Amino acid sequence: VSVATVSRSLNNSPLVQETTKQKILKLADEAGFELNAIAKGLATSRVNTIGVILPLEYDQFGQQLYYSSLLNDLRGTLERANYDVIVSFLTNRFTGKSNILSLVNRRKVDGLIILQETLEHELLDFLEKKNIPYIFSHYPPTFEDVSFDAVYPDHLWGGKLAGEYLASLGCQRMMCIGAANKVNEFVLRERGFARALAAHGLNFSGEQVLYSPLTFNDGYRIVREHASAFQAADAVFVVTDLLAFGVIAGLKDMGLAIP
Repeated sequence: VSVATVSRSLNNSPLVQETTKQKILKLADEAGFELNAIAKGLATSRVNTIGVILPLEYDQFGQQLYYSSLLNDLRGTLERANYDVIVSFLTNRFTGKSNILSLVNRRKVDGLIILQETLEHELLDFLEKKNIPYIFSHYPPTFEDVSFDAVYPDHLWGGKLAGEYLASLGCQRMMCIGAANKVNEFVLRERGFARALAAHGLNFSGEQVLYSPLTFNDGYRIVREHASAFQAADAVFVVTDLLAFGVIAGLKDMGLAIP
């Protein structure tokens, strides 16, 4: 067959008869042949690779527990679609330069999944100019003046559901443990919780809200430092899991039962 037929078969073109295509693919597989993604990218402007931009706090233990699961699902989905994955941070930790600029200018990715609350407008303008598809994930973006695509949980609704559930149980004196870092997802959960209590006519003053770093040890510490407030409470809402485990451990050591 011609070189063109081989090329079309390797690229799964509908212009080649299926029987011929399968024979060529079988021979390629037996020979251990793989398409050169760089060479193919020069011709098609595609490299079949998606970049995942991680947040800087990824290297914290509690964050790793979540992001390792998220990355595993992302990788599985992309690999099923025959895409490779490049995982990177927003900036190079040694040079301080943008990894997004580097990945795009070197033509290493066809698109980006960005696990950040925000990007500088210069970077957004750059991505638009380069016509690189991108989407924000997990974090609710904080932009108010930019149109963007995003997929993330409805944190406000989640906090509201928690508050409504505790109110339905008849709880009257609730504590809330919020995030000291004021990341938007945790702020929204706290806000949704407060709105649910207000809708049920329950008092929710500043004394019932404590803020903490998001570690197990800090959850334990905040309970021990505010023991009297927790002794008087009949429910506790905590904005993230690892912190909640620490809170539970502290409450148990105080002799309080955790249903």
